[in-house]
Amino acid sequence: MALTRWGKKREILQVAEQYLVECCEHLGLSPKEFSKSARRFIVTRRWPDEESVLRQAVYGAAISSSNGEVTAGHFSPYSRRDRHEFVEVQTHELALDELMREKITHFYTKLGKHDVEGVYKTIMDQVERPLMEETLTHVGGNKLKAARILGINRNTLARKIRAHKLISAGE
Repeated sequence: MALTRWGKKREILQVAEQYLVECCEHLGLSPKEFSKSARRFIVTRRWPDEESVLRQAVYGAAISSSNGEVTAGHFSPYSRRDRHEFVEVQTHELALDELMREKITHFYTKLGKHDVEGVYKTIMDQVERPLMEETLTHVGGNKLKAARILGINRNTLARKIRAHKLISAGE
């Protein structure tokens, strides 16, 4: 059955859920369920006509999930639209804001009643440097790709690389 010919979103979701049960049984995984984000991803994605593509995607997502829930972030991105959804879900699930809040609270607790200046720049530098390093590592040093991923101009990236002394002057 061609996935693009299915009339109802519920049908594709039912097939995906069957594949998820099948995957868990075949591979001896504990039972898993799709999260709300995964369900949204499944019904909004434009799947190729072959059911094997859906099956492969579900199997891959189930294997990459370490607990009983499969989220949209567990699916590999296939198209530019999927990559946007993938990044949106992944960053949401990372809960960076919670991590930062915890670290900043700890910083101020340790600081006590002492006066300091320049906290904003210090914190932003500590966040920005590893972000630049890891993004550049992720793209094998390709600055144009890194700038695109970060959503900044390549000249801005180059300036930040120099400011953080991420490369030697000869590069």
